[in-house]
Amino acid sequence: MKPFQVTVTLPAPSAEKVKVFYPDGMTDVTFERNGEAVSFEARRLTIHDMLVVEWLPNETTMRQ
Repeated sequence: MKPFQVTVTLPAPSAEKVKVFYPDGMTDVTFERNGEAVSFEARRLTIHDMLVVEWLPNETTMRQ
């Protein structure tokens, strides 16, 4: 499969820190953030692949 565009809506829209990466080699993925979502291009795959979208909510959200 050719590379394709992925958009993920964050469950914590106020997240301060977001990271997108491939866990097999801890390879970071460049992404664009647009409010509550992040968009990025997934790499070419033949059968399956895994991406991780990690976020940390800001302190105010964590206290609620």
